[in-house]
Amino acid sequence: MPELFGVDVSYQEWPWRYLIKAHMLGEEWAVVLPHMDTQQSADSYRQFGNAIAQIHTIQFPTFGELTITGSVQNGTTCLPVLRAHARNMIQNPHLFGIFNNVLDQYAHLFTDVVTANLCHEDLHKHNILFTQQQELWQLATVLDFDKGWAGHHETDLARLDLWTDMTNDDFWQAYREVRSVDPLYPQRRPIYQLLWCLEVAWEDKKHLADTRVVCEELGIPVIETFAPK
Repeated sequence: MPELFGVDVSYQEWPWRYLIKAHMLGEEWAVVLPHMDTQQSADSYRQFGNAIAQIHTIQFPTFGELTITGSVQNGTTCLPVLRAHARNMIQNPHLFGIFNNVLDQYAHLFTDVVTANLCHEDLHKHNILFTQQQELWQLATVLDFDKGWAGHHETDLARLDLWTDMTNDDFWQAYREVRSVDPLYPQRRPIYQLLWCLEVAWEDKKHLADTRVVCEELGIPVIETFAPK
């Protein structure tokens, strides 16, 4: 991770918030992946899977939002924190109501979720940097932890599974070498994917199609539009 030199969000000394950190060399995975050969591509997925698994081994004493010092704010068990997290992320009250009802319907799937881990919450190819060393591509850093929280690590996995070309067999093999995947993950996955769908609420064709698939998997009425009600 880039070294931090200074941060202040208090507005007490200056009328601005600032974050100053060291520049990290690297190119966005979204840019370089199309130019990788088969072996380089497979290796990049393995490095990515290993890195995310290692992030998911970082534990917190309880679930909750993270403060600027890295401590957990108003921590409690998984399901109440997930509700509160969703309330912060889903701006439309009607859409939050849909997600809240899903949590009620599937609450039994969270009884064994007792360990809070670091969740990035915004893993996409523009936040992953690689550097080229001769013929090899080396993972340089994972950027933008500003949405990170002490949550259930499956929230990251569910979004990666939903987004195009973020996981493959090489990713999962490397991930499982470091971090096991719970047998109940396939059942919780669409719940976490619904959170992403309702948070972003894009009206474009692909996002609505992805949301339709998630709704059908959960057995809830299909959401045809995200327009406020």
